[in-house]
Amino acid sequence: MSEIIRVNHDGEQPTVSARDLYGALEIKERFSAWAERLLNYFENEEMTNVLTPTEVQNNGGMQIRELQDYIVSVDTAKHICLMSRTEKGKQCWYKKPAADPEKR
Repeated sequence: MSEIIRVNHDGEQPTVSARDLYGALEIKERFSAWAERLLNYFENEEMTNVLTPTEVQNNGGMQIRELQDYIVSVDTAKHICLMSRTEKGKQCWYKKPAADPEKR
């Protein structure tokens, strides 16, 4: 089974980058608008604000910029997948429990 969304196992609890989730779900609206809607739905403990260094194209070259991101738990990511009502969201929901260390 291929991994759809990269899960970070470095901390006490597995987490997912909201930007990675956004890309995997192929959301059409701007990331900032999508994240704002999620922040209105989920509590602050469920979405942690972070800055992520990301390569962006700038004047024909590449540059590292820090972009707004959020770290979410695997359970919160599952809820977001279901809320997306997309085919990719269904794939994330059905494949993610197998990758969840608690479910092994």
